[in-house]
Amino acid sequence: MRNAAILISLLCSISGVPAAANATPQGERVPSYDDELRGIESCAGPEGYGAFLQSLYEAYAVDASGPDGYLASKPGAEVFWPFGGDYPDGRSTARKNGDILHIEIPVRATYYSVPLSRMIFEFGLAYNYSSETFVFDASRSEIEARFGAALANEEKNRQALYGDSGWAYVHDSEPGAFTCDYSD
Repeated sequence: MRNAAILISLLCSISGVPAAANATPQGERVPSYDDELRGIESCAGPEGYGAFLQSLYEAYAVDASGPDGYLASKPGAEVFWPFGGDYPDGRSTARKNGDILHIEIPVRATYYSVPLSRMIFEFGLAYNYSSETFVFDASRSEIEARFGAALANEEKNRQALYGDSGWAYVHDSEPGAFTCDYSD
């Protein structure tokens, strides 16, 4: 992709067309969530992150015995959004599937210079379960190289404490993503 940007810049300079007129989304400046998500690759977020998760759950939580399907946030519910700007309520989706509340939030940001495209949160409605998945506009190998050691260390720590595995991992699929699973 970098070569494509160089080629476009070269062609623009030869043709006299300003490069800005041909700017690609890749060159677009997006916010960094480094401070707001610091530690997620170790399955621990900064102080304000817990308030975000709690408000997200409260905005959409329904009774586990209710019907499955897509949900709107509760009237008057406000999600604490520590990432600057307003919570992207109109773009987020929430749905109940059995005992699980699944909330997906599309974002355009970076986390340690890796483009972040989605944050997915799941909460158990009838039992103690939650997970966080971070999906990137990057390959699985890039995510493994950038965050794999921290996730493996967290997995090892939890395995020693609880005797099982599957808590923290890089997905085997593309695009690159990792999950922290807090099931009991």
